[in-house]
Amino acid sequence: MQKTTLRVLVVDDDPADIELIRRHLSDIPTWQIQLLPCGSADQISEFLRGKRPDVVLLDYRLGPRSGLDVLRDMADLKDCCPVIVVTGTGGEDVAVQCMKLGAEDYLVKGLLTQANLERAILNALEKHQLRREAEQHRRQLEATVEELRTALEHVKRLQGLLPICMHCKRIRDDTGYWRQLEGYLLKHQGITFLLVDMKSPGVTVRPIIQMTGSPEFCETFFDNARVPLENVIGKVNEGWHVTTTALSHERGTMAFHRHAMMRLEFDELIELARRLRRGGRPAAADPLIRQRLAQCHAELELLRWTLYRNLTRRLQGEPVGSEGSIVKLYWSELYQRINALALDILGPASQIADGALAEEGGRWLFRFLKSRGDTIHSGTNQIQRNIIGERLLGLPR
Repeated sequence: MQKTTLRVLVVDDDPADIELIRRHLSDIPTWQIQLLPCGSADQISEFLRGKRPDVVLLDYRLGPRSGLDVLRDMADLKDCCPVIVVTGTGGEDVAVQCMKLGAEDYLVKGLLTQANLERAILNALEKHQLRREAEQHRRQLEATVEELRTALEHVKRLQGLLPICMHCKRIRDDTGYWRQLEGYLLKHQGITFLLVDMKSPGVTVRPIIQMTGSPEFCETFFDNARVPLENVIGKVNEGWHVTTTALSHERGTMAFHRHAMMRLEFDELIELARRLRRGGRPAAADPLIRQRLAQCHAELELLRWTLYRNLTRRLQGEPVGSEGSIVKLYWSELYQRINALALDILGPASQIADGALAEEGGRWLFRFLKSRGDTIHSGTNQIQRNIIGERLLGLPR
């Protein structure tokens, strides 16, 4: 059987390290490896244009520059092919920062083996492909933005977003009574949707430290900040409609990247269950663990096909509705179940957040803690259940 040729660009200024990687790559039976050694960060652009590698192994220290500098300065590097950062012992923190800038994975030189090198390349290629597919979906979705803007004045624009009767054109208000559409619209007048440059004078951002230790959220203060009129999205006093549309896309349509992330992390979880031993055998041999893994896999497939169904409706011109609440409710609680399963597999070791004894750097504990916020942002899951009941199922308040 003919092997697939894989072009691997190795960016490292140490010939001994390049030779070590060459030996490990030559032992991989999956591909016919074509090694492209590169001893300087300044030569990377030339290799990208001429050789077009399939994957890049980037040393995080390149003379006066670091892998962080290379990823920060060369956006085209991580866009054209997957990047794996190769770090020395003790440089894991820098490698994680590189991953935040777009690298797919990292490897430690002192722990480098043929098996983990092959696994890292396979995962990086898959992640990169998923990123490209997600970007393609995003571009397809952007084509519908102008249609949504022009539909703000049309009654059909409100179908599914608001509790509207499509026969009498009445709205069910917050007290549970039906009222004329005009009265409902008057109630939401005065709201205008603006895009604000966060570097504008008068805008102050203060990070909020979460229980994970990361400042992912913030509080924003506006002190006499001024925004140009051209930054209005939609029309003045009609920001409520833009907001409901944006929320529906955030909860539903844009969940493709969530599924891709969860799929990759779930694959990592399967490998973890195969590797860790409990009672003298792999954790994956436990029938209860296998059952929970199978349940999570099935639910991830259900989420994927639900997202494709919703995307098909958008591409066919159907308006965005409250179906996004179903998607957001589903994926956020599924993600919590996946991470809870990971902690159960790790056992007491899951409580070690960092340090030499932390399993896989403590990332499963970090993900578990972070997942608690996923059922809060974009509207709490209690709110999502109310939207599903009232606007999709027509249940009384």
